Amino acid sequence: MKKRVLKVRSSLLTIAMCGVAVPAFAQDEAALPQQPAPQEARSSVGLTDIVVTARRRAESIQTAPVSVTALGGEALTQKNIVNVADLASSTPGLGIRRASNTPNSAVITIRGQVQSDPNITSDPSVGVYIGDMYVARAYGVLGDLLDMERVEVLRGPQGSLFGRNTIGGAIRIIPKKPDVDSGFTGFINAGVSNFNGRSVSGAITIPVIENQLAIRYAGSYRKRDGYTTGYFVQEPNLTPIGSIKMNDFERESHRLSLAWHPTDSLRVDLSGYLYKSSDNGSLVSNVTGDVTAATITSLDPFTFTTAFRNSPQRAADFYSVLIPVTPRDNGVPHGRNLTKYVQGTTEYDLSDKVTAKLTLSALKTDADAINQNTSGVVTDSIALVQFTPTNFQRQKQQTAEFQLLGKSFNDKLSWILGAYYFHEKGSEVNTGITKVFGDPTGSTTFDAEANNKSKSVFAYGDMSITDRLSVTLGARYTWDTKSLLGRNRGTFTGLCVYAPGENIITSDVPGGPCLLDRTDKFSYFTYDTGINYKIADDIFLYAKANNGVRSGGQQPRAVNFASSTAFDPDKAFNYEAGVKADLFDRRLRVNASGYHVFYKDVQQQIILAPPAVPTTTTQIVNLGNAKINGFEVETTARPLEALTLEANVAYVKVKYANPMTVQRFSPEWQYTLAGTYDFHLGDDAILRLRADYNHISSFYMAQNIADPKLPGYGLLNFRASYLIGDHYNISLYATNVTDKKYYASGIISANLAPATVGEPRIYGAEFTYTF
Repeated sequence: MKKRVLKVRSSLLTIAMCGVAVPAFAQDEAALPQQPAPQEARSSVGLTDIVVTARRRAESIQTAPVSVTALGGEALTQKNIVNVADLASSTPGLGIRRASNTPNSAVITIRGQVQSDPNITSDPSVGVYIGDMYVARAYGVLGDLLDMERVEVLRGPQGSLFGRNTIGGAIRIIPKKPDVDSGFTGFINAGVSNFNGRSVSGAITIPVIENQLAIRYAGSYRKRDGYTTGYFVQEPNLTPIGSIKMNDFERESHRLSLAWHPTDSLRVDLSGYLYKSSDNGSLVSNVTGDVTAATITSLDPFTFTTAFRNSPQRAADFYSVLIPVTPRDNGVPHGRNLTKYVQGTTEYDLSDKVTAKLTLSALKTDADAINQNTSGVVTDSIALVQFTPTNFQRQKQQTAEFQLLGKSFNDKLSWILGAYYFHEKGSEVNTGITKVFGDPTGSTTFDAEANNKSKSVFAYGDMSITDRLSVTLGARYTWDTKSLLGRNRGTFTGLCVYAPGENIITSDVPGGPCLLDRTDKFSYFTYDTGINYKIADDIFLYAKANNGVRSGGQQPRAVNFASSTAFDPDKAFNYEAGVKADLFDRRLRVNASGYHVFYKDVQQQIILAPPAVPTTTTQIVNLGNAKINGFEVETTARPLEALTLEANVAYVKVKYANPMTVQRFSPEWQYTLAGTYDFHLGDDAILRLRADYNHISSFYMAQNIADPKLPGYGLLNFRASYLIGDHYNISLYATNVTDKKYYASGIISANLAPATVGEPRIYGAEFTYTF
């Protein structure tokens, strides 16, 4: 088999197996023509097929009744997708942002569904899977993609096959596994970039027993200096005392995998993974502005007369900010993350029609975000209002899943039966040093421990009525149990902040008894129904009605009984139709879907302030119902053998029953335009040029329609690759070519609106050797 020139960049969170009854085989995204071997000539300029496992078994993306984007390893490279967050630029309807107060945690949005708060007791609306392992927490998700087989982004509820917390969709990260038949294979890559960036990554497969046992190691190291500057100032009079480079990173990843196939009927795959990262935090700007002496008595963010960027440093440099020091580590921001896990899958063919599959996994994450994203209202002499959050999160989880996969009735029925178990323990300490007129004594430390369990059973089937008509039916029932121990105190006073109430022990003595203890249970049913029809060999239609449920949870930042009440699951009822068509001898591919979602008991975060509660805090509540309408269109054209064109667009509109409520982090429009051209230079060399432009419209930072929006933006990216035979790849690249200044994310917190600045122009070079 011909080797492809492959460059895979540094990594995160990627391990594991594909989870199908037959070995899943990834092909690179159709938009990228593969480099032919020197003696090969292409028989057709048509687009190649893409195989996905979006329904837990291998099938063509063109006949899977799911709205899904699949990106193989080569496509990830050519599209400059290094990090999980970069996936949003090539996936209609997907948004991935760093949480403002915890930059190492991901806020993922699909079809208007977004997580309210990435804490230990609330769950995401988009599930992230590494192979078959569900990753419960957002910490550590935003790492690099190392040695990828492919990444699949599934849009819409996936409640039957993937279970809870997939009301918006799912992201499946599928790394390469050892190939017991391939012999010694692998790659090594090295790169440099501006801001003193450097990276090295590589992988190697080592055969141990021919055609039976092989191991594969993949590793990477990446480091880049910061592109923003934080200027420390000391009160009173905000005297400058130093500075720090922010938005930097240092990351390393290691994965060791084993594949053992002792017989044709038995397949065992094991992998272990370690990921470490550290940084100096992310710069934020209070986009609602400063105050001056004339407005010092007002805390209304819309009456501020000068902008935060008008401080002397900010006026001179968009990528800078003032940081008044705090009692903790002198205000110096820093973060770290350590994630490690093991995963194993055993598949055994009980017959030529039925396969049994068992997947076991264990994951542990430690994440710290200290003095991250200091934000506030700064006058010429004092931090009038300042918020400096710090988070410590510890989490470990174990999962087990058993499946029976088979075919019946002369292979007309494909079916899956399964059972799933999940257990998670974790803790989170969240301290926001809040200074009002320079006084930090009102700060609160929220200390929570969680113990969460979930179990479910499910079934899914696809029945062919004729050669062109089929129907699908799936169902799952889930039982969740969640327990919370809370110990919330004043950061500097040591006083318990809880008011007396049910499940609460409190006192008015510093260091005295302080405990919130409660357990809640939830259960729910999810389903999937659909009808599929091929009106021609290359034109596939589907219509479906399904639902998804996000689990309920508890309040780690409760301060009294009223703010400690649990929130219920929210539910998305999805009605969707789509078409997948290969036209003009497979020179044009059009995949489109439209949907209507009834969103019930929407989970949203609100802010509580005195006198309603003893101290300012946040609470997640079920904020009524909403309706979501939208569509996605992905098109790929290959008019010439050397030329590939892409155009993708997504639209989503979220409408709440309360007209004053909006959905945050949900731009109405996203689109991508891209082109790739191959210049064949002799028999064994190709110069591949690619350009893409990605645009998102403006979006809200909070759920109140009166709050300001962050403006939309568009980014232009280039890449040029010189491919020599099957072994060498020399590439130059640039992202945000026009050096666009923009805000990537933000929140509204009382009178503050801290927003993170986006990356400036990044350019660099890479060399890859494949063997």
